[in-house]
Amino acid sequence: GGLCGIAAAGANKAFAAGPGFTNPDFIDDRKAKTKGFDIIYEARDLSLDQNVRDGMTQARSSLDATKARVKDAEVKLNEAGAFVDKKYWTEGRNVLRRLVGTLRFDLAALASSKTGASKKEAMKANKEFFASLESFDLAMSKKNVDAGKKAFAKTISAYKNA
Repeated sequence: GGLCGIAAAGANKAFAAGPGFTNPDFIDDRKAKTKGFDIIYEARDLSLDQNVRDGMTQARSSLDATKARVKDAEVKLNEAGAFVDKKYWTEGRNVLRRLVGTLRFDLAALASSKTGASKKEAMKANKEFFASLESFDLAMSKKNVDAGKKAFAKTISAYKNA
């Protein structure tokens, strides 16, 4: 019995020292997890609320991040406006399409963080902004440079008010 145990221990050492064996690498992913690396697992976890799984709760958790995204939207609006001058209609409309969903969500989140009359004013400004944005999109779909420039100026003005 004892001889078999010694032979097995020797075999383990032989396999451990053999070719093809590498020591396991331990990687500390805590930093990546804090940045949202494992969000995909939350999306699949049916025990979580739907808003958490869709990322809605996380997006609303930081008003500073929301304000930063809204501020960054101006760059994309200006990019779409530049496409009017170049007559790149499809590209300009695609920029708006990519922008609108997130921007609508973010402006609604900012408006809902307010109370009373300021909340109503913010919601009204949001409606005016999206109406002007849709006019801008319509001008680009009609491929009208003059109407596009006017609608773009109105959209930027409404954006600054929202």
